[in-house]
Amino acid sequence: MKRALVSLVAAPLALAGGDPRPWPVLKGAWFPWEPYEYVRADAPLAGPTGLDIELISRILGRVGYDAQFFREPDRNRHLVDIESGAADFTTSPPAAERERYAHFSDPIRREINVLYVRRGDRKPSRFERVDDMLQMFGARDFRLGLLEGFDYGPDSLREYIRSREDTPLIVRAPDVDTLFRALQQHAIDGFIMDRLVGATLAWRSKLVRRFDVVALPAECSYDICLMFSKRTTTPELVASVNRSIADAKRDGSYDAIVRRYALPMLLSITTGREWFFIVDILGTIAFAMSGVILARKEKFDIVGALVLAALPAVGGGILRDLLVHREPLGVMRSPAYLLAVMITVLAGWLLFRFLAIRHQDLVLGIFGDTGSGTSRRGVGLATRAFQVLDTVGLAAFTIIGVVVAAESQAEPLVLWGPILAAMTSSGGGILRDMVRADPHTSVLKTSFYPEVSLIWGLAFAMFLNWQTDRLNPHEVFLGVVVTFFGAFVTRLAAIHFKVKPVSF
Repeated sequence: MKRALVSLVAAPLALAGGDPRPWPVLKGAWFPWEPYEYVRADAPLAGPTGLDIELISRILGRVGYDAQFFREPDRNRHLVDIESGAADFTTSPPAAERERYAHFSDPIRREINVLYVRRGDRKPSRFERVDDMLQMFGARDFRLGLLEGFDYGPDSLREYIRSREDTPLIVRAPDVDTLFRALQQHAIDGFIMDRLVGATLAWRSKLVRRFDVVALPAECSYDICLMFSKRTTTPELVASVNRSIADAKRDGSYDAIVRRYALPMLLSITTGREWFFIVDILGTIAFAMSGVILARKEKFDIVGALVLAALPAVGGGILRDLLVHREPLGVMRSPAYLLAVMITVLAGWLLFRFLAIRHQDLVLGIFGDTGSGTSRRGVGLATRAFQVLDTVGLAAFTIIGVVVAAESQAEPLVLWGPILAAMTSSGGGILRDMVRADPHTSVLKTSFYPEVSLIWGLAFAMFLNWQTDRLNPHEVFLGVVVTFFGAFVTRLAAIHFKVKPVSF
C-alpha cells in the first residue's frame, strides 16, 4: 500500500513537468491471447504487444504510470498474483467473488465468445438461449474444452461446468493451441473461445477449413476490465484510470489502437483465404496482359514487354508500399505475383509467335477495332474476357489498398483508404503509360477506372471505421465480399454504359 501512495504523489509531478524519472511503475501479468496480448514472432525480444498491452500502457501513462508486464503460464496464476500483490493489475471480467481482493475499472473492451466445433459435425448455426446450448451439451454428452482460469459467463453455464468438473465432459487446457489440437484429435467436441482470438489462431495455423463457429447467446459474452490488487493500489487510482479510459474513447486514441491491432488481423484472415488469393492472381494476370498486348502492338522486345506487364501488375503496389514505408514491400512477400507476370509474358510471346491465330486482329479488337465476321465474334469474346479479368483485378486491388492503409496505421482511414486503393489499382497503369511516353494516359483521361477504386475504397474504409467497436470477423468478411462485388459491378456497368470521367 505504501508503494501505491508514493506513486500517487509522484504521478502528478511527472505530469506537471517535474518529471521525477523513473515514473512510478505498475506491474501487470499477461497471457498469450493474440491479438490482445502476444509476442511478435519476428521480434521475440521486444516484449509483449497487442491491443490490450498498448491500450493499458496508454491508459496508465495518462495518469503518470509506466506499465511493465510479466508473463504467467495460465490465468489462475493471475488471480493468485492479484490477491497476493505480486501483480498490480491484470485483465478480467468483473466478478463478485474477486471483489474481496481486487478493484475493477470500467470496461476497456468486450469479449464475445463463440463455440468452436469440428467441421462436418452435427450442430446448430447459433444458440438463441443458454438453456438451448446446455440442453444440446447434455443430450450429446458433449465434451467441452475450457481454458484454465477463464470465466465463462452466465450462472447457468458456470453451474453446468461445476457439476461436471470431475467428469470427461469438461476438459481443461492451459492455452488456446492445446484446445485446437484437442478438437482436431477428437479429444473434445468443442470449446468456447473469444471469436477474434480463435479466428486469429485458426488463420495462423492454417486450420480455418477444419472448424466451424457457432454463435452463442449474448449472455456468454462479457466486458473486460482492468483488475487491480487491493494490496498495492487504491480506489483513487482506479477512479483516475476510469477517467483515462473515458478520455481515450473520447479523443479517438482508443479507436486508433483497436484499428492498429484488430482490423489488420481481421482483414488478413479474410484476404488470406484461397478464394481471394485466386482472384488477386487473376487480376495480376489481367493487368500483365494489358502490358503484353501493348508491347506487341508497339513492337517492344521481350524485356520491354516484361516491363510493360510488370508496371500495371505490381507497380501500383510498390508505389503504395513506398509511400507508407511498408517493409518488406508486398511484392517481396510472395514470389507468386512476379512469377504470374513472367508466365503471362512468356505465354503471350509464345501465343503471338507460334500459334496460328490472327494476332493483329486480336490486338486491335481488344483496343476497340473489332473487325468483322467470324473474327469479330472471336475478338468480341476475347475483349469481354479481358475486361472481366481486368475488373477482377481492379476490385481485388481496391480491397488490398484499404487493407494496407489499415495495416500501416494511415490515419484517417477514410482519407488514406481510398487513396491507397486507387494507387494500387491504377498507379501501375499510369507508370506504364509514362514509360511509353503516351500523352493520352487512358487511366486518367478516357476511362472511369480509378474513380471506381476511390468510391468503393471510401465505402470500405467507412465500414471498417464503423466496425471498430464490433470486431466481428464474419461482418468483416462480408464487408470484403460486398466491396469486391460492388467495385466489380460498378466497373462493368461503366464499360457497358460507356461512362466517362468528369472533365476538369
